[in-house]
Amino acid sequence: MKSIDLLNSGEPILRAIKYNSDRFDIVDRYNFLVDILSAKELLAFVEGREVIFDSKAKKYYYPSFHDDMKPGKQVLKAFIGVN
Repeated sequence: MKSIDLLNSGEPILRAIKYNSDRFDIVDRYNFLVDILSAKELLAFVEGREVIFDSKAKKYYYPSFHDDMKPGKQVLKAFIGVN
């Protein structure tokens, strides 16, 4: 099982945990499971076509966050398993 911080500002805000090539658990800063996504759904989130809500109902629109808070695009795509 691998994981990556999707958003981090000194501490993880949203983390993706990869169980297999098509299951990613999304965990928020409070360590609550907030979503289970396929690779296609996770890609839609990081491309800004979907949003994720944390356990406190805060909405996360990925493109609105500064690049310094996110992993590099190539690192993220490799983690998801897409080119």
